[in-house]
Formats: sequence, structure tokens, C-alpha cells
Amino acid sequence: MRHTTRGLLVLLLLAGGLAVPDLRAQPACTITCPANITQSNDPNQCGAVVTYPAPTTTGTCGTVTASPASGSFFPVGTTTVTVTTTAGPSCSFTVTVNDTQPPTVTCPANITQSNDPNQCGAVVTYPAATASDNCPGLTVAAVPASGSFFPVGITTVTQTATDGSGNTATCSFTVTVNDTQPPSITCPANITQSNDPNQCGAVVTYPAVASDNCPGVTVQAVPPSGSFFPVGTTTVTQTATDGVGNTATCFFTVTVNDTQPPTITCPADQSATATSPSGVVVTYPAPTVSDNCPAVTPAVCTPASGSNFPLGTTPVQCTATDAAGNTATCSFNVTVTPPAVPTLSPWMLALLGLAVAAIGTIAMKLR
Repeated sequence: MRHTTRGLLVLLLLAGGLAVPDLRAQPACTITCPANITQSNDPNQCGAVVTYPAPTTTGTCGTVTASPASGSFFPVGTTTVTVTTTAGPSCSFTVTVNDTQPPTVTCPANITQSNDPNQCGAVVTYPAATASDNCPGLTVAAVPASGSFFPVGITTVTQTATDGSGNTATCSFTVTVNDTQPPSITCPANITQSNDPNQCGAVVTYPAVASDNCPGVTVQAVPPSGSFFPVGTTTVTQTATDGVGNTATCFFTVTVNDTQPPTITCPADQSATATSPSGVVVTYPAPTVSDNCPAVTPAVCTPASGSNFPLGTTPVQCTATDAAGNTATCSFNVTVTPPAVPTLSPWMLALLGLAVAAIGTIAMKLR
């Protein structure tokens, strides 16, 4: 009966001028997808155009459709490609596009600025780096960060751009902080002191007080502390210099007063014999005078050497005066004695008596 029906169907198709189909059983559809695909992104694209081989089919599968199609743009990441047939069987595989392109980053220009007041450095704020990437999700980190405190000197800042896939790019620039603040210095008050014993001056020491916003300040004084200062007033200049050469200067005076009197030694007591009833002119040696400083004046004595000294003992006082007005005195005596009375022999006394008598006679006659 089955063969009769098939035969009638064939006759009808032929009578109608139609092709006779092959009524034998058709093979089942099988489909095999290509292996998973991995590739890098296209330049400057967050993905890639991927062309993959067609799936392999056997049997009667009808129309084969792949989605996304070969030659499509696949974003970075993993995309599943599904292949279907009108016969029903399907398969799938993955296309993985890796972002292997690093970002680009451009740092700002080098920065130079002065220190913050009284700080050995400065807080520096700088613009962010200019960064871009083929994919979104880019971040930029800087070390040291903008707004950090930068010490005096040169610091290198490194800016790193990192994309979502971990690719990085770096750039660097420098931040230079110049110490433009001079140190501060305070001189001591003016100093006044006496000379050292037997010296025309004194060794004087004094402090130095200086500070700076950075370590390393030094102080130089001219003349330095501990120097020998001559009698009189000397100006001392103190200069503070910091580590980069900034300076500050102050001044004060050191006055050394000569308070030591000179020394004077008078000659020994003098004696002379009167040459007239008024006495005698006496010249005596000058006193010996010395001092811790030069320019001591010769001693002044009263009565002066070469004066007329009367009979008897006259005290002489001598005074030495140095350049600072300090004085010293000494004294000695000048003794003037009358001349000795001559002694007459007997015959001279007799002769003197005769002369006196003769003078008396003459005087009587003249009356």
C-alpha cells in the first residue's frame, strides 16, 4: 500500500510537469565552531575588528547564522559568538580582545618657587598631568601629590597613568624650592670694659645669636670673639650666612677703657748750699714714668727743676698723666743749707782789730 501511494504521488508530479523530489531519508545536521579567539585591540581603539573562520557543518543544516558576525568590531573583553542553523543545531565560541595599549601621559613643566615664610620648603600645587587612553576608566596618581610640602632643593615628581586593564605610562617633572629668606641675627648690646692688667687693651668675648628657616646657619664676626681689642672703640660686624648663601648683618661696638694709672718714680731727696740769702737754683733729675699705653706725658713737678729753692727743706710733688687722663704722683725733698762761716787765725783777728780801730779814728776826725 505504501509503495502504491508513493507511485501515485510520482505520477501526479510528472503529470503536472514538476520535479520529483528525492524522498530518501536526509542526514542529520552537525555544526562545529572555531576555537576561542584572543587578540589585542586595534591601535587607539577600545576593541578590535575580528575575522574568524566559518563553522564546520555536516548534513543538512539549512542557513547558518553567526552573531556577532565575522568582521565585526569586538569590544575589549570577552564576547560570546553564537552560531545557529535553521535545522536547529548550534554552537558557540568566545572572542577575547585584550587592551594591550598603554595610556599616554604628559606632565606639566618644571616648577620653581620660593620657600614659604619661615619654612624650609613650600607647599606646592601643580596641575594634573594630561592623560588619555583608548578605553575609559583611566586614573592618574602623582608622587609626591599636588599640595604636598616640598623641601628646599629639587624634588622629582612622578605621575603615573593607569588604564582599566592595568597598562601604565609615566612621566616626571621637577619641583625646585629656592630658599630666598635671609637668616635673622641679633647682635649683643654694646660692650664696655676696662683694659687687662698692664695691657693697652683687653681680650673680649661676646655671644652670637642667629636663626634661619633652614638648618646650617653660621655666624662670622670681625673681629671675632676672643680677640684682643685695643683701648678705644672698635666696631664689630657679625654676619649670619645660611646654607644657600643668604646673609644678614648687624653691628655693635666694643669699648675698652684705659683705667690703669701710669707708674712714676721720683728721684732721691736733693740737697744744695745756698749761694745767696734767697737760696740757690736747683736742677734735679726728671722722674721715671711708664704706662700700659703709649703717649704718657712727661711728669710735671712743682717746684720745677731749675727753680730757686730757699734755705730749708722744700717738698717737690711730681704728677704723671697718661692719654686717658689717669694720673700718678710721687714726691721728694730739696734741702738748701747756708754756706759755712770761715774760721780766722789769731793774727788775722789782730789785723782785723787794727783795721776797725783805724776806721774809727778816721771817722772821729771827719766829725
